[in-house]
Amino acid sequence: MCGVVGVYSQSEPLDMRKLFPLIKRLHHRGPDESDVWLNDTRSVFLGHSRLSMVGLRDGSQPILNEEGCIAATVNGEFYGHRQIRSDLESRGHTFSTASDSEIVIHLYEESGLEFVKYLRGEFAFLLWDERWQRLIAVRDRFGIKPLVYTRQGDAWRFASEAKALLPDMPNADWDEEAVWHSLQMQYLPSAGTLFKGIQIIPPGHLAVVDQHGLHLQCYWELDYPAESQAGTGSEQLDEQTVIARIENLLRDSVSERMRADVPLAFHLSGGLDSSAILGIATSISSRSLPAYSICFINQDYDERHVALETAEFCGADLQLLEFSPENLRNHLHVAARASEGLAINGHFAAKYLLNQRIQRDGFKGILSGEGADEVFLGYSHFRMDWCKSESIALNSDQFLAQNKTSLGMMFPTEDDLNQKPFRKGSSWLPTFLLAKRALGERARSLLNQDWLSTFHGRDAVTETFLDSHTSSQLQSRSPVHKAAWLWSRRALSGYILKTLADGTEMPFSLEGRLPFLDHLLFEYIRTLPLTMLMQGEIDKKILREAVKPYVTSTVYQRPKHPFDAPPLLLDDSPQTREFLWDQINSEMFRQQPFFDQIRVKDLLDKLPYLSSVERQKWDPVFMIMSTLIGLQEMISSRGRILTHD
Repeated sequence: MCGVVGVYSQSEPLDMRKLFPLIKRLHHRGPDESDVWLNDTRSVFLGHSRLSMVGLRDGSQPILNEEGCIAATVNGEFYGHRQIRSDLESRGHTFSTASDSEIVIHLYEESGLEFVKYLRGEFAFLLWDERWQRLIAVRDRFGIKPLVYTRQGDAWRFASEAKALLPDMPNADWDEEAVWHSLQMQYLPSAGTLFKGIQIIPPGHLAVVDQHGLHLQCYWELDYPAESQAGTGSEQLDEQTVIARIENLLRDSVSERMRADVPLAFHLSGGLDSSAILGIATSISSRSLPAYSICFINQDYDERHVALETAEFCGADLQLLEFSPENLRNHLHVAARASEGLAINGHFAAKYLLNQRIQRDGFKGILSGEGADEVFLGYSHFRMDWCKSESIALNSDQFLAQNKTSLGMMFPTEDDLNQKPFRKGSSWLPTFLLAKRALGERARSLLNQDWLSTFHGRDAVTETFLDSHTSSQLQSRSPVHKAAWLWSRRALSGYILKTLADGTEMPFSLEGRLPFLDHLLFEYIRTLPLTMLMQGEIDKKILREAVKPYVTSTVYQRPKHPFDAPPLLLDDSPQTREFLWDQINSEMFRQQPFFDQIRVKDLLDKLPYLSSVERQKWDPVFMIMSTLIGLQEMISSRGRILTHD
């Protein structure tokens, strides 16, 4: 994938020399070549930093149509583009490149703003229409690829990352509202970033910018069925028919994402999702496929034995990378700046280092298993929501034991489960938000109380439910589908895809491809009855059956184990303790206005006397604080570009 930038000025003519640095700041996203385009009236500037994946010789961007009145700069991959190209050519359209990106121009000529409905893949792009004098910004359905924007005077500026925009902003600073949301429930508002004045195009949306301003339009939604209609029309389908359909959809999704003119590799953990992707790819390919796995010394978090078994089963060339607490400590800040996000676990620093190695080994693309738990409702917290909503006997001790590595982070502790409903008149709160609310309570105890007082009487979890779009998507849905919608629109797009995926891949010019987040697959799965998706004693039974031929018996039978690094606070080494104290005494800590130094020091003094369970519960708060300190350097430098190591 690539880096894209765009500027639309409604009065002052644009100066190419002043704008060219915008695209240079995204060189890491596309080191192969870069180019820019300015329209004749100097009102629109588009830039592109290219990571060449398809059409290596003639895929330069920005791309123009035959008349030169429509221009586009694209970050992404469009699957099924060959058939779309053929159809467009039969209607008289002429293509000037072999790149898949060019289809957006000709689809737009054919269908106007409806063109987005024909796109399949991971993408974020800008398109200028000279005839209608409008700039169109589009982000893919799930939010796999980012696209941010800001307004400066009468000019709108867009980019793949905030770091392209920050240096030119008069006052680079924190968006304190967004930080407050993150400190209370980990996740940002749906259209927010951590940076003042910079917003992000929500998943499944396009923005039209013209003389009347910027107008957001939702072109695709998760749109789960109403509870009374869930599964309607699929009751006649027997399970074997469903399993076969899922297998075919997954094979097609993997096959499309294996198409590239450059080498691709695979992320592999000990879980079902990445193992299934590698297994299916192996059945399609005629060669041994390269795979990469993360290992930890702590056996509770290490999955190397399962990954090795899968690699042998698939005949894959597996590279194991073992990371110590020191590796993760040393890369928390640089990974935070690269991803532009706050993290709750060292897993994002581990992925940062893993992707660095993959890029050094010569790969440009990586297939991963992200999204399977969202599509197939595989998280344990969804199962707990299901059991509560269906009055199914729930063994809380068993649930907590199976998710012990995620306690206090992605799964609530027993104390958290006993919380009362969070607002009057409500008898329901998604299980995962219980964990996030408890995390927020712990974070609040360490914050600067003067700063926190400006948000007195407000509750970020409550506010998550209040905007009209959210309310309409939650209305009449089942508790599980409500939880899944909230999770996908907050955790998936704002953290998993932005911070853990794109944020740790693109610093090393590595394109992530996610077969489970194919909208054709999702649109089939969401029609299935919840009883089919939630059946059995183990998560994602229907998916397990569909991929059974492609995975080992160990993976087929193994319950879900979230990918988490060992909590830093469980490491009693002098080096880790020194690292924590150094952060609190640093200049960057003093410059951030959120955490109170005395309160944090008091907790650090108590750490040696806390139980391992208590330390694990506090670890996400310290990780947020540490990554916030890393981002403070980017804020304090007024957006100065901080290079990746």
